[in-house]
Amino acid sequence: MDLNEGDEVIFTVEDGKVVLTPAAVVPRDQTWFWTPDWQAKETEAEADIATSRVTRHETDEEFLASLDAD
Repeated sequence: MDLNEGDEVIFTVEDGKVVLTPAAVVPRDQTWFWTPDWQAKETEAEADIATSRVTRHETDEEFLASLDAD
């Protein structure tokens, strides 16, 4: 099962059998990151980065000036 001492698991019963599923604990204040909407935005951002659809700024001032330009 590739489990080690201290690993978190979820216990469920299916068809009269106990099933152990490895689990990861996410702090409550970070659960927003794992919502479907946020994950969709992460996927979109990764695609933009992979295809160079990004704007890079060399300095903080350049970045702030780009915000004022819009």
